[in-house]
Amino acid sequence: MPTIRSFPRTRILRRFLPATTFLCIVLLLRSLKDDATNYARVDVIMPHQPPVVVTEVKTQWMEVKRMSMPFMREVGNDEHSNRILGRFSLEKHQYRSDGLLEVNPNGAHPIFELIRNAQAAWDAKLQRASRTLAEAVAEYKRRYKRLPPQGFDDWWEYVQKHDVQLPDEYDQIYEDLEPFWGMDPQDLQRLQFDWEAHFDSYTIGKKKDGPIMIVNFSLPAIQPNTFDLRDGGYQIMELLKDVEDKIPPFRAIFSPHDNPNLHIDWELKDQALKHAAVGTYINDPPPVKLDGWISSCSPTSPAVLGPLDLDAPAPIPKAKTFIHTHKLVMDPCLHPSLLLLHGQFLSHNKGPVPHRFMPPQFSYSPTMLHHDITPAMPINWLEDLAEDWNPKWEERRDERLQWRGMNTGIWHAQDTRWKEAQRARAIMWAGIGRVGGDGNVTILKAGTEDQRVGKGETVKWARWAPAMLDVAFAGVPGGCAPGTCEELERVFEWRKPLDMIAAGNYKSTVTAGQNGKFTDRIAPWIHYIPVQVDLSDLADSLTFFRGDPNGEGAHDDLAKKIAMAGREWSLRFWRKEDLTAYMFRLFLEYARVMSTDRLDMSCTSC
Repeated sequence: MPTIRSFPRTRILRRFLPATTFLCIVLLLRSLKDDATNYARVDVIMPHQPPVVVTEVKTQWMEVKRMSMPFMREVGNDEHSNRILGRFSLEKHQYRSDGLLEVNPNGAHPIFELIRNAQAAWDAKLQRASRTLAEAVAEYKRRYKRLPPQGFDDWWEYVQKHDVQLPDEYDQIYEDLEPFWGMDPQDLQRLQFDWEAHFDSYTIGKKKDGPIMIVNFSLPAIQPNTFDLRDGGYQIMELLKDVEDKIPPFRAIFSPHDNPNLHIDWELKDQALKHAAVGTYINDPPPVKLDGWISSCSPTSPAVLGPLDLDAPAPIPKAKTFIHTHKLVMDPCLHPSLLLLHGQFLSHNKGPVPHRFMPPQFSYSPTMLHHDITPAMPINWLEDLAEDWNPKWEERRDERLQWRGMNTGIWHAQDTRWKEAQRARAIMWAGIGRVGGDGNVTILKAGTEDQRVGKGETVKWARWAPAMLDVAFAGVPGGCAPGTCEELERVFEWRKPLDMIAAGNYKSTVTAGQNGKFTDRIAPWIHYIPVQVDLSDLADSLTFFRGDPNGEGAHDDLAKKIAMAGREWSLRFWRKEDLTAYMFRLFLEYARVMSTDRLDMSCTSC
């Protein structure tokens, strides 16, 4: 998913925030001058008020009072109506259960509300964080209905020593490992042993009182100009060297690639979770499904009840929407159009046959349709940006949304749907491809918090895009078959990569990925701006913060606030110590669930 980030001293991250889309953009906040003396002031009656009220109307000529019954009338979308009715006429937006906010034209621009709600939720999360080991144990038992793992007290000591924030927010580990609690540990060990032999993996582990090391691998031979696929394992070893003596023996298989490969069967996972809840084990897994991706979805999910035509383009959204809960929006079972919009899914067309069993494996970027376990990888991690890479916000002169990157994410060939994958669509949307940039776009006016957002203004995107965007592929085509590489060169404009000094001149950037993990440790609309994979809200979000091509309607103060919060988050919540704390706790949990004596692997003294 595309992700738009601001640059202010933020650390470069591996694209972990999927369907992600970060947006922190430049805008000028403009306040509307109050000229109520030139218009009638009306105290608008709302439906929840008493049935009969006295309404006062004042003009510059006279003042009268009258009795009236409450009513709501259709109002215009013009500035005059907004000034007269003001905030009293604003209606609520719809918060849908699929993670999207559906815009009500009679409400204020929803980004104001999304920011306000997100800040309140983030502040509450920080406030309720455990301060002592006893509090952390009590919160653990409340959330997960069992004792913490053996070594939890050592983990807590590390957390306190290194000032790790949000010590309770590790639900991702629970979600990844809970299905394995419904499986016999002996079966898990057998599956783990058999899966170690599969090609394209490496295994890290440790023996009692020994160091963590790579204990097995089955990888392609290292070729010139390629990197060692075991590098992720070496980085994990370095990350955990100070705490490895506190971690029990384990063996963990890793996929060395960005994408996962363990497609889950929903019925199998559901049975495993039910057994885990009562402390029993699966005896007979359900039969293999042949329904591809939707095999991973509940029978009552939108993906199953209203399956898409996987040979057709993704449907166009019927309403303006924004993300309110990012993780839900990353779920293809709730949003089946994702199967037609992202290379992870398009690469497999209808989807692979799900696994009949659940071999435990770690992958760098799992999706909601895979049961791969999520690690916190330090790949491409930087402590901070150099000073000359990171000018002050006010010194960044380019207000366009910036992106440079390769055409990765899907194999490009005549028999693949690369034109519908996330990166190609983003470039076409930006008008830097011959098949994009020439349509009309309806964009919401930002206005102020007491103005109706309306249904939007239709603009010629080809005229707006050059002033709003600096988005293009960099270098030369890659990941393509003969013939298709030449087509890519013809279709797209290929620009030079930007160095970090040049990139630092922009106030916003977008990243394209598909991973909704770690969302319990970062807040959309506080640390980043989430954008949907179909890009249907990107122009609206960009215009809200950056303004129109002339900068009108911009909210630069809010963009700067999010940019600064994102930088602070990277320096306080995504340090090396935070990655270590995550992996330390993950392997404590993993070692326990893989043990044949899970009770003894619990922290009974905590």
